[in-house]
Amino acid sequence: MSTATTTALRPVAQTAATANHDSADHDSADHDTAERLAAYRARVDILRRSYRRRACHNGLAANGLSLLLVAAGAAVGLSPLVGSDARFTAGLGVAVILLEGIARVMRPALRAARARRVARKLDREFRLYDAQRDDYRCGNARGDAAFVVAVERILAQADAAEEHDESGAANEPSAPRKAS
Repeated sequence: MSTATTTALRPVAQTAATANHDSADHDSADHDTAERLAAYRARVDILRRSYRRRACHNGLAANGLSLLLVAAGAAVGLSPLVGSDARFTAGLGVAVILLEGIARVMRPALRAARARRVARKLDREFRLYDAQRDDYRCGNARGDAAFVVAVERILAQADAAEEHDESGAANEPSAPRKAS
């Protein structure tokens, strides 16, 4: 998820979490808060479905890439038995190397797992909020604020994980390896 998407949600989240209860127009403030929360929930629901789709697409890409890699690797091993020439075997070897490189650079399996995890966490918060369980038992502005805080925490963690991947830090070893 891009940072622009999250920053677009921040003002909505901040206004949904706070209500002006000191005004003489208390019912109007509650209605405005309810509308802002409904708009926030709709935006987060779109993000939740987006994470589900992303998990599905990245999972399919990871599985397809793995199958191609296995097939190309098996074909390299079987090519001498079939009697194919050296150029064909070399071409298959290059295909294996390219597929492995694509898998390492794009990391579709990692992205699918992260997107699934975020979608599951958002699903859980929506279920708890709708059932008024855990932190949402009070069913008032405090429960609404707790929902917004929980959702924003999940989205912030997802953003941090994506930024970590995009920075290239995920490819660097965290500590030097000992020589065996």
